[in-house]
Amino acid sequence: MIIGFYFTVFSSKIISCCEFYSIYQIKLLGYYGENFVCKSCNVNCKACATTSQNCTSCVSNRFLNIKEDGSGECVVSCSGYKKYPDANRICQNCPEKCTICLSLNECLECVQDYFLYDKLCVNTCKAGLYPYDNKCNSCPTIC
Repeated sequence: MIIGFYFTVFSSKIISCCEFYSIYQIKLLGYYGENFVCKSCNVNCKACATTSQNCTSCVSNRFLNIKEDGSGECVVSCSGYKKYPDANRICQNCPEKCTICLSLNECLECVQDYFLYDKLCVNTCKAGLYPYDNKCNSCPTIC
């Protein structure tokens, strides 16, 4: 926790150190402001907003996962959330029928009743293939 107050000439009011940094567009990483006090973010957050748990960016060994309520959390892997990490280490949603993916165009596992074919999830296998173990497999002979 950092306690520090500043009097600003242009607003004629006392503000917290976090507010001071944000007014001057200086990012005070690892802290957020609450009631004129700078409080520490969660240890996995590089930056946070509103609460210590609402991460806006993560430390280097974590990925930012945006939850349904709009808050952010730093996770070890995106895959447990049916997501994949983009180039900015932000978890993005897998295609609708994928349960595990590496990118928007590369599924590794499909939802029930869909089959993995050429890195995509399909509902039927094309001729010459048969569905087994949630994948389209080559027929050993004519099928």
